[in-house]
Amino acid sequence: YHSQTVILPIICAILTGCYATRNLSEQKTLKTFSEKSYECRFIGKNTIIVDGRMSEPCWGKAAPMHNFMTAGPNPVSAKYHTTVKMLWDNHFLYAAFHCSNDQIISSGQHRDDEIWNGESAELLICPQGADNPYFEIDVNPSNIVYDSYIHSWKWEDLFVNWKKWALAYNASAITAVSIFFSDDKKPIGWCAEIAIPFSSINRKPHENEQWLFNAARAAVKDDKTIEFSSWGPTGGDFHRPFTFPRLVFLKR
Repeated sequence: YHSQTVILPIICAILTGCYATRNLSEQKTLKTFSEKSYECRFIGKNTIIVDGRMSEPCWGKAAPMHNFMTAGPNPVSAKYHTTVKMLWDNHFLYAAFHCSNDQIISSGQHRDDEIWNGESAELLICPQGADNPYFEIDVNPSNIVYDSYIHSWKWEDLFVNWKKWALAYNASAITAVSIFFSDDKKPIGWCAEIAIPFSSINRKPHENEQWLFNAARAAVKDDKTIEFSSWGPTGGDFHRPFTFPRLVFLKR
């Protein structure tokens, strides 16, 4: 297929934070109901240029996450296919989403709008366990970013505070998006590439350290409703960190 690329890098305001200094021997095993884990491979400095293309050879060495399951109490295989890969270096956590769909519909015009009402790729990062605050970073095909530092996963807290938490947190994520077209110029999918500085999530991982995380997707269906899916099924909405898979940082 031919690729028409929309490259709209965004560098959000940097939130200054301190790296965690615990030794590996002091790290606790984070509890989760999920049996899934993802081995995140280490790469060299300046290996990835965030352009929405995933053209660097190192992406070929990253394990793919696929077989997303729908949100809700009775998850089934998602109709709209999503593949996610992740890598890391000394400064950034990288994620790349490849999202299949024959209609690319975005929602929102400004940062921290409700972009999940259209096509969007969502990464939830929980470095310190399900009982602690966690981070959400979303991107849509128009390269609009929603990012938030979520203080509580409980619905009553999210309902009241989600916008306040999003506006108060400015991740320094670098993002870029590509839209893919078939030979007859019809859209067939899109790719979002994200680089998240560890400084913006207040923690730099050690080798073999484990966090909790999930990769999620909002896909616009033919009837213009949304199919929500994630790599780690939650049995409900996306904000259930006690169901998140493990993210294992490897250097070998």
